Amino acid sequence: MTCIVGFAAPKPVKKLVSTSKLEPLSQTACIGIRDYVVGSLKKKPSEIKLESQISFEDTINKVKGTACQITTQSTAKSFKSIADVAKPLEAILIKQEWKEEKSGAADGSEGKIMRFNKGNNLVLLNIESSLPKDVKCAADVPIDTCYQNAKPEQIKYKIVLTGTRTTR
Repeated sequence: MTCIVGFAAPKPVKKLVSTSKLEPLSQTACIGIRDYVVGSLKKKPSEIKLESQISFEDTINKVKGTACQITTQSTAKSFKSIADVAKPLEAILIKQEWKEEKSGAADGSEGKIMRFNKGNNLVLLNIESSLPKDVKCAADVPIDTCYQNAKPEQIKYKIVLTGTRTTR
């Protein structure tokens, strides 16, 4: 066994404190995203809620601030799956030169999260599916089975797009 004399333990590195914060995309950009949702999901503007400023935390980049948020709902009568909801929204964002980020993305039986950026701008797409309480689902079967057995009008989709940008 060798003993090293004069060896000092490394000092802890101070974490850099981010001076960045988040603020909503411009009103024009938020309205533009809402209009994409209207066209892509074949919704009426009255079926879409636009909030110009909400509290928001980007948990991937550990930055807090505010964002604009577009929210709507649909059912499996209009879209067969979460992927069917996401495809037209993803296509329009990519067409508008947004780049998909893989960090923070998630995909599962009851939800999907996608992140898109363009410069210091971020759009987070979150789609959640749910079944009403009167749809009985046995505890010992995969949740997918419950969705397969549900009527299309029973499968609800909540679609939320959140738009923010990093400022210094």
